[in-house]
Amino acid sequence: MIVIGSARGQGILVSKLLLGATLSLFAIAPIVAVLQQGVLWQHSSYGAPNSIALSNDGSFIAVGLQTGPASGSIQLYDKAGSLLWTRTVDWAIGSISISANGSYIVASGYQLIGRLGVYENGGIFFYDRNGTQLWNYTAGYDQSGQFRLPIFQVQLSSDGSTVVGATQSSALLFDDHGTLLWSHNATLGQFVRVSGSSNESYVAVADYYPGSGYPPNEVFLFNRQGTKLWNSSAVTDGIDGFAMSHDGRFVAVGSGPNGENGTLYLYSNVGSLLWTRHVNSPPFSIAVSGDDSTIVIGTNWGAIGYDIQGNVIWTYNGASAGSMAVSSDGSYVLAGLWADWQ
Repeated sequence: MIVIGSARGQGILVSKLLLGATLSLFAIAPIVAVLQQGVLWQHSSYGAPNSIALSNDGSFIAVGLQTGPASGSIQLYDKAGSLLWTRTVDWAIGSISISANGSYIVASGYQLIGRLGVYENGGIFFYDRNGTQLWNYTAGYDQSGQFRLPIFQVQLSSDGSTVVGATQSSALLFDDHGTLLWSHNATLGQFVRVSGSSNESYVAVADYYPGSGYPPNEVFLFNRQGTKLWNSSAVTDGIDGFAMSHDGRFVAVGSGPNGENGTLYLYSNVGSLLWTRHVNSPPFSIAVSGDDSTIVIGTNWGAIGYDIQGNVIWTYNGASAGSMAVSSDGSYVLAGLWADWQ
């Protein structure tokens, strides 16, 4: 165990939720913990769990860790808490995804370069369940040609056949051999976020400026061939969280002007804005259950669960939840509690 001083505790929590129940465990050291009305298991994790993912039935848990400015690891656990394998890489892992049956895992990362820690040199890493790396991808250069772009997001289709990813300023779609099928470059703002449906027949893209006081941001929906279906400029502040439901029916967007105010937006897949909800923090991470019953968000102060109509069904307060995942029926929620990687 690593004792945390002034830094907030970090860890990973999984909870079996009852309707209206409140999560109650707060990790005070780097741990991986599973709760089902009590602790089922815990495991020490060296580094900050920047991203976590559950297989559809909860049998496998993939974890992406940052252990330094240019180092990280990918871990796979089974439901009983056994660490199946760890792969160490020379990138800080910022995003991870797992196929529906846990057969494939994809992770992406970046390196923090120089004294100021500039994000550069993005990479994508594709593994099978045994931890064998099947392919990897190195990001291209920025428009100036001076540095390789970081990769902040990656998502695997349910069958593992396609991978959607995002550099700082472009959305990418790959096949299962690492071939780039199409890309979308930012046309309005400086940054891009991306999320796909489970089979990636739909790919949602957010093209946005950081913070507030800029022109309206754009949310796009593309089909698998890269054709734009619609776009919306309803989100006015910087976009922090972004997720599409597994069946592609909904797009959830988290936005906020500062650390104490935010809004959760829910769109239909035809571009209709269904509802908005005010939050006391930008929703930094969003996940939608496979049956569309539950939306979970991570905030500066904890986590919140909503039903698909936008009603709050549970809350957790006490630690910043920087990464979220939810099981297919909404009964299990996985939350990565944020802390510095030191």
